[in-house]
Amino acid sequence: MTPPHFLHLFGPEAFAGQSRRAAALIAAWGDRARHVVMLPEGGDAVRLRAAAGAARVEMAQNPPPLSGRPSVARYEAIARTMRGYDLVLTYGWGAIDGPMAARVFGRDAPPVVHHEDGLERDELRGGRRDRALYRRIALSAARALAVPDAGLAGVAARRWGQGGVHVIPPGIDGNRIAHRPDRRLVSGLPSVRGVPIIGAVGDLTSANDWPSLIRAAGGLAGPFHLVIAGEGPERHRIAGAAAAMGIGDRLSLPGNLGDPAVYLRLFDLLVLPDRPGDFADAGLCAMAAGLPITGVASLGLRDLVPPAAADRFAAAFDPILLRDAIEPLRADAARRKALGDANRCRATEAFAMAPFVTAYAALYEGAMDRLGILTG
Repeated sequence: MTPPHFLHLFGPEAFAGQSRRAAALIAAWGDRARHVVMLPEGGDAVRLRAAAGAARVEMAQNPPPLSGRPSVARYEAIARTMRGYDLVLTYGWGAIDGPMAARVFGRDAPPVVHHEDGLERDELRGGRRDRALYRRIALSAARALAVPDAGLAGVAARRWGQGGVHVIPPGIDGNRIAHRPDRRLVSGLPSVRGVPIIGAVGDLTSANDWPSLIRAAGGLAGPFHLVIAGEGPERHRIAGAAAAMGIGDRLSLPGNLGDPAVYLRLFDLLVLPDRPGDFADAGLCAMAAGLPITGVASLGLRDLVPPAAADRFAAAFDPILLRDAIEPLRADAARRKALGDANRCRATEAFAMAPFVTAYAALYEGAMDRLGILTG
């Protein structure tokens, strides 16, 4: 039986966790499928290939641009690229023109499965109606839409007109988590043991509003060290905010450290950014690593964490609210351990890799009308 040929489209706004999830599925299916990946300019093909293991992954050569103003010519170029594949998988707003190309040039178009993992802050608050309308039109051509939680499924139903959304909770392989991460990965960590290390992971962009976290940290009542792992144009603004708060010596900005599973156990707790789509990556890794997590409880996040941790989130990414959510965890090692243990149990029981892989296999097989091709 000929293995199906998949095309993966990642736009410039893709969440880091989306490519790692795709790589995990590619690795799980091995030679049962062939894969071609379109990454945005600057996308890390080396890391994606490494995460995919021995499975064969090719990078698309001279792909058409996925972003830009609506253009029939660009849609036609994307549709032409998609033809000949058994299934096209698109990820996030930055790749929404994949299904739009299938909508405009549907003849001979392969089935498309679109994935959404999270929304920007303004979309969560009901803004960006232009994006909601565009998704509504484009997703009418998708064979299926997959999301990680019921909250995002509700948005898809209410605002994008999508019924029958496939809710597939994220999966995590506990063996990925490094038990003894190298402290040299992060320069400036306190040499004195016992100082709580507050971690955060995400691009250093305005979308994540890291200065609010800096101001929250500046109001904490005791010792701490803050690490924000990521890269982006807001680095100097974040460092400046820390200096203005008098905590510049308690902030580390080590850049993009790659897979959070490699270094998360350097932290004592994790603060999720004000862009919840990466929860399925860093947040889930943190739970599997036995860390408490906090941040803003948006969409279905409270449903993903254990009941004991559901009230540890702030109502908004506001300095005072964040400070009040972080301080009890910073001050109490026993509380951190109890919540971390509860998170680890939840990750093990609810987010195992096997059902995650099985659910996506069933979704993709159904979209292609080739049942058993990935699992047989």
